Amino acid sequence: MIFPVEHDLYKKVKINNAVNLYVTQASAGAMTSFSYHYYLYSAKKSDAYFMAHVKSETPFMVTNDDRAIAEVKEGQLYLRVHGKIYSFNNVSNGIRIYLDASPY
Repeated sequence: MIFPVEHDLYKKVKINNAVNLYVTQASAGAMTSFSYHYYLYSAKKSDAYFMAHVKSETPFMVTNDDRAIAEVKEGQLYLRVHGKIYSFNNVSNGIRIYLDASPY
């Protein structure tokens, strides 16, 4: 079974002039918890364009942590997550991603 997932733009962080980090809050319905999907996406596209095409993009991380911290230092992305991580892929696109995670 495939459940429809609704995405709302939750957070946007500028990585550099070419790439933004987008975080969406996703829900599959009233009986499910929110999940947070992390994407690296072209800074040349608008937020509206990203949201119109989000379902065709693959997030590099999915978590249940609504307070995850994303910091950019010298063009590198540092993520601090407390909670469940459902998926994570260290994509580069010239950007190094460092993950500090704990279950609580």
